[in-house]
Amino acid sequence: MSAALLMILALHVIDEILQVTGPCSRNFQATSTDLAIAVSTIERCKSTLQARRADRSHFETMCQRARQFAETHGIDPVLTQQVHRKKRRRYADGSSDARDVDHLEKIREMQQQEEEDNFYVNIYLPAMDCLLVDMTSRYGDNILPVVRQMMVFFQREICKQRQI
Repeated sequence: MSAALLMILALHVIDEILQVTGPCSRNFQATSTDLAIAVSTIERCKSTLQARRADRSHFETMCQRARQFAETHGIDPVLTQQVHRKKRRRYADGSSDARDVDHLEKIREMQQQEEEDNFYVNIYLPAMDCLLVDMTSRYGDNILPVVRQMMVFFQREICKQRQI
């Protein structure tokens, strides 16, 4: 397994997560926060993460970007593990069968796909699941309407209401 490409792919996953959660984080770290906007940002963040987790093609696009980044920086863009296997026998004159080249190429393609599948199942999905579980536990669907309604109790909202 190419450790450099694996690291690049992991960093692309982190970048993907931060692109989605960044606006939410900046909203809550601001000096003054509009709770209605914060709630809608959280809901949008959760729905975007759920959509990306459910869409395998989004992961494949991210893998393609990671490979392009690796190629641009002179890193081997193949995510394969080394296979220890015996060499095929050669003919008496030292030549090998033409099928050997095709066979090795097919093996490399299968290994590449297996490694991407392993990364998807063992790293990408658990990272997205962990993030979604954390966001759901912090900002559950039952707490968000309460936060939205808390805007009524702020001083500027009370001043806007008409006198009875």
